[in-house]
Amino acid sequence: MVKIAIIDDEEQARKELAENLEIYATEENVAFFVTMFSEPTTFLKEYDKQFDIIFLDVEMPDCNGIKLAKKIRKIDSQVIIVFVTNFGKYAIDGYEVDALDFIVKPVTYYGLKLKIKRAVERLGREDCLTIDVNAYDKFTRLMQKDIYFVEVREHGLFFHTTDGVVQAYGSLKKTEDLLDKKSFSRCNHCYLVNLRHIKSICGFDLTLSNGEVLQISRSKRKPFSEAVDEFVRSSF
Repeated sequence: MVKIAIIDDEEQARKELAENLEIYATEENVAFFVTMFSEPTTFLKEYDKQFDIIFLDVEMPDCNGIKLAKKIRKIDSQVIIVFVTNFGKYAIDGYEVDALDFIVKPVTYYGLKLKIKRAVERLGREDCLTIDVNAYDKFTRLMQKDIYFVEVREHGLFFHTTDGVVQAYGSLKKTEDLLDKKSFSRCNHCYLVNLRHIKSICGFDLTLSNGEVLQISRSKRKPFSEAVDEFVRSSF
């Protein structure tokens, strides 16, 4: 999940930006957790590297956004900063704090979309992907990176995750189509494996990072091995 902070003294500007982020998250199937701040001093007191992206208003009564960004950089050199401003004159100053981009007010979704895309890509899109599953009594959103493997059994799906097992309706084929094709592959007709969680492969035995051992079928051994090789190559 991508943790985002919005720092802006204008309530309407904060709401509009948050709404646009929600639209993007729905369209691109990523998970955002947004926290809004109206006062820079409050944000700075509470900040402890807990955010991935910060949308920062440049023109605020009590604090210039550029100066605040410099203070943030002393605490956190990695967080992505995107300035929101009524003026383009601050673009040069943004280089001093390694700002990813500038958004000019009033913020529109189509103007914002490319900026968010750049920020998410810098973070690593695979870490943001989600999947919504029908867990019988409710829909549950899972982070794809937290799924060890998906199992089909007794006409149901079992998502084995870092937080436990989630049982759901659906077919393995449809689930396979929804998950990131670079990161998931079938090792047999019952299991769809998250390749990032593979610890080792010995013969037809596949050991995952949680210690579980799955069987690779003869029919799936070649395509599964090719998927693993491609995943490893793309990781470097």
